[in-house]
Amino acid sequence: MHGHSYLPRRAAALLARREARDTSGRKPDHEVLSVRERAAVELYAQGFSTREMAREMVLSPKTVEGYIARAKTKLGLHTRRDIVRFALEAGLLRAENEQ
Repeated sequence: MHGHSYLPRRAAALLARREARDTSGRKPDHEVLSVRERAAVELYAQGFSTREMAREMVLSPKTVEGYIARAKTKLGLHTRRDIVRFALEAGLLRAENEQ
């Protein structure tokens, strides 16, 4: 409308996943994350609350929220479901039946 592109969340998540599987030689998306962001994503994908993640990571809840927000921005994801799907595809998380 104002010269901006609009991409529905679902389409954006699909593109993010496709880019994560890209074999062009660039770093996989999960390697773009800092160590703390990756740890936060793993815990978030496992269903930990912000408070539980903060306790586990020995950080304040606000700091943990910042790590999750930055990871979502870097990865182009929006929801917990997007994060879980990403974590599964990136090998950061295993489905229960694979453990």
